[in-house]
Amino acid sequence: APEQYSQGMEIEKSFYGENHPYVAISLSNMGNVYVSQAEYQKALENYSRIQTSYPSDFSSLKQHHLSRFFLSWTSLYLWHKNYLLIESNLSN
Repeated sequence: APEQYSQGMEIEKSFYGENHPYVAISLSNMGNVYVSQAEYQKALENYSRIQTSYPSDFSSLKQHHLSRFFLSWTSLYLWHKNYLLIESNLSN
């Protein structure tokens, strides 16, 4: 799935330009897929690129996607915390 988002994003970049909200939405979608696949570094890279994809006149959309980013990382943190707890209980 990330490959399809990447291909779509390249089309969006060529049609709309690098700093269009559609490009940032694709980055967010790719990040979400990477989180679901437990590829957290790749997810972080995509989420981080969102900040540079939005010019200041898209601030409301930027805020929306940053909120999704923080929700995703909160979920990731809670998952990791539970994983460590389960792992600890299994080793006892």
